[in-house]
Amino acid sequence: MVIWLCCGVRRWRPCPGLAAEPESAPKVKGVGVVLGGGGARGFAHLGVLKELDRLHVPISCIAGTSAGALIGGMYANGLPLADMEQAFNSADWDQMLSGKTTRSSVPYDRKRDDYKNYMDVTLGIKNGQIRVPRSAINSQEIDLFIRKLTRDRSFDSFDQMPIPFRAIATNLSNGDAVVFDKGPLALALRSSMAVPGVFDLVEDQGRLLVDGGLARNLPVQEVKGRCADHVIVVDVSGPLLKPDEINSLFDVVAQTSNIMVDRNVREQLARLDKRDLVVRPQLDAYTSASFADNKAIIALGEAAAHRMAKQLSAYAVSPEEYARWKQSLVRPAIPMVDDVHVQGTTAFVNIQSIEKAVEHKGLAEPIDVARDKLRDIFAQGDYDQLDYSLDSQSGRNVMTVMPVEKSIGPNYLRFGLNLKGSAPGDASFTFLAAHQRTGPTAPVRRGAMSYRWATANYSRPSSINPVI
Repeated sequence: MVIWLCCGVRRWRPCPGLAAEPESAPKVKGVGVVLGGGGARGFAHLGVLKELDRLHVPISCIAGTSAGALIGGMYANGLPLADMEQAFNSADWDQMLSGKTTRSSVPYDRKRDDYKNYMDVTLGIKNGQIRVPRSAINSQEIDLFIRKLTRDRSFDSFDQMPIPFRAIATNLSNGDAVVFDKGPLALALRSSMAVPGVFDLVEDQGRLLVDGGLARNLPVQEVKGRCADHVIVVDVSGPLLKPDEINSLFDVVAQTSNIMVDRNVREQLARLDKRDLVVRPQLDAYTSASFADNKAIIALGEAAAHRMAKQLSAYAVSPEEYARWKQSLVRPAIPMVDDVHVQGTTAFVNIQSIEKAVEHKGLAEPIDVARDKLRDIFAQGDYDQLDYSLDSQSGRNVMTVMPVEKSIGPNYLRFGLNLKGSAPGDASFTFLAAHQRTGPTAPVRRGAMSYRWATANYSRPSSINPVI
């Protein structure tokens, strides 16, 4: 059992499942915060935390799911709210959510392909079968963004964080909730927000993990009575679609997911009592995909908490006591890298090229520099992910790179269509196909070739025949 001293004694009771605590167990104290999932609507969590900070409400512990895990985990790790807000406001969300790396890292031959109107979808051929990716968006850039803001910190127990923390993911094999309470913080956050079919799922200890909202979108039970007596819940989940709003296959799939989330949210809210508070920002104008509206959504979260300032102030402490609590939130430092290793083997790509690209010169460098090297390698287009770990070995920070080559390779197909027209009515249609193959003796990326499959010309003379 870990005891956290700060504005009273706080304990996170490690009781498995729903097992009841013994009657003799000491009572917990303090206020816990539960931050729910909701995609971009989750930016409102930051606004609520800003208002709690203004009111001098210390937080005993945080549990979050999806977007709530992302923001709650960063704050629990000691990242100041101002730094978090600046990072969100300056992020290129369109680029990050496109699944592509920054254009400056893309090799020339791949940039050239952009002008040939190839579709973004890439098909793979493996063992004589056509394969498609497991997600619509590659998460490499998102992974690097999360790692940057978490400072690549790892804990033997999340109770050791400046604010004790839990993150929730869903086991895709059986639908059970997976509670992250230790290990790399970035892994916990990415697992919790891995929306099925949208972002890459996460493989961890033999489990396939996806967004925690499917199992426990508001993890009240991870806080209530375990690390806090009182709970402040921030619910940013979207409403169920109305019958007249369900008009397509995508609407049906979305509603199915919404029903699962709504059901487990109601189950968790039933655990609250009259001492607890629920903050529901007014987010009707925004969806889970409204990332470009992060500033407005943050403001709405702050406004929602401000409207409840009187109730929230019941948990406030004196300015002096709050200042002591804030001082305990040690700001995480940016780690330095002393050495870089490449671990594992690849079947279809030349791993020596990775070793050469990340070669370390012997002088310590900020990990941001090492991440940029990984970004350049990933831009070659041969990997699903370039994962890495950062470990302390004999007083030195060693970065171990673990390349994960594309599961749909080694052969890839891309298709496109060019359309050209002229004033008289001539139209030229060119179907394009590109084939790429990778191999262990080849460079990291081999050039793609385009084939003109067919060209069709269509002409219809224009004429005006006035009728009198």
